[in-house]
Amino acid sequence: MVELYQSVRISIDQALVRLLQEECFPPIVADPLTYVLLGAGKRLRPVLLLCAAEVFGKPAARVLRAACGVECLHAFTLVHDDLPGLDDADMRRGKPSCHQAFGIGPAILTGDALFALGVQWIAQNLQQEETLNSGEVLAQIGEAFGGKGIIGGQFDDIGSRERTIKEWNTLYQWKTSKLFQLALQLGGTLAGARQEHLSALVEYGLHLGLAFQMCDDLLDLESGEPSLVKQLGESQAKIRIAEETELAQRALMPLSQRASVFSDLAVYLQGRSR
Repeated sequence: MVELYQSVRISIDQALVRLLQEECFPPIVADPLTYVLLGAGKRLRPVLLLCAAEVFGKPAARVLRAACGVECLHAFTLVHDDLPGLDDADMRRGKPSCHQAFGIGPAILTGDALFALGVQWIAQNLQQEETLNSGEVLAQIGEAFGGKGIIGGQFDDIGSRERTIKEWNTLYQWKTSKLFQLALQLGGTLAGARQEHLSALVEYGLHLGLAFQMCDDLLDLESGEPSLVKQLGESQAKIRIAEETELAQRALMPLSQRASVFSDLAVYLQGRSR
């Protein structure tokens, strides 16, 4: 799994470089976009898209533009999350966050540009592959990022209040699972997957996102930030991560043998150390 994951990551990194160069942005735009996009990152969301497409018979090379678009959407959330009015983070991926490197105004605009570029690349790939339900896909992007998605989760996150376990679950679904689900749906849709298979991918993405976020919290246990893991306690949180990983694997049953890559990925992510 590790070798496959690293190989796909490399192809995504190479595609990001190529696609950014093709856009020919002026330096004032290109510099912060390049700084954010080409930094160290797990590339998990575009990996999910590429794997979903390949599982249903679409070569990864034909959906790389959409995969890079998903990475742009993810990068947008990171740039805006780091801003002083939100998480106020000085560092991101081992280097100064975008607003520290370029200023608050340019960082806001960089996030905006990343979101627009992500939608553009996804829409272009849908057009290239003559995807029939492109309008539905664009609606899914809006839903994933809307008031009951990533932006809604950020609204809730800045509230700095005590939460019940159910409220933590909802926050993690909105802030993390939604983009996992979107990436998986996009990959499956670009490959012409049937609705029952897309539904299985969405259910998988829900539980994978919850497990992934709790793993993140577990690795960041020493921080002063509240989290579901801290509320549950470390031992109970590890049980919950294992449960969510199992639920993710069960969701794959309609895909039968073709789902092995997703099952292996869920186990791999559960055991990661960073």
